[in-house]
Amino acid sequence: MAGLAVGAAGLIKPMSVFITVPVLGMLALIEPLPWKQRIQAGAELLLVSMLAPLLFYGYSATMGSLVQDQMKMRFEPQLISTPFFWNGLGRMISRAETVPLFIVALLGAAIARDRVARWVLAGLFVGWAMFAVAFTYHFPTHDYYHLPYLPVVAVGAALVLARVESFVPSAARVGVATVLCLATIGVGTLQA
Repeated sequence: MAGLAVGAAGLIKPMSVFITVPVLGMLALIEPLPWKQRIQAGAELLLVSMLAPLLFYGYSATMGSLVQDQMKMRFEPQLISTPFFWNGLGRMISRAETVPLFIVALLGAAIARDRVARWVLAGLFVGWAMFAVAFTYHFPTHDYYHLPYLPVVAVGAALVLARVESFVPSAARVGVATVLCLATIGVGTLQA
């Protein structure tokens, strides 16, 4: 069912594969099965999830110009080694996700208590990196390409807060949460 849902999403919005497929891969890899079975499960999920999008967009790529037109000025691998790419990427992160929250979210992938949450978040960030490489021109120049990752950053930050929560006495948690919310509103207002 997960593979079919990912396939439907990929058929509707091909860019969704950068969010959905890495997560499927991570979930297959952390299954408590022997490695051979994990890899087989991952391959089966990938086949099921990519069959419809590959058939539709593969046909379009070979018989039409949709994919070719879409990829013009998007995949420019030579940009990865340039300051244009990295400076632009930093600028877009600061606009869309904010650098501090992005770093906190990355930290969440490392320190989350729940093993599945760690791997899912890691998969989401792997997808983010793949998206950046696939759209090497647009990712550092168009902030709206980062919008699908706002929930990813929010989940990562929430995982860090959940970890920190265990160190805060229960009586102080409401006060700490209130201060964090007010600080977020204040910083957001000042930046806006």
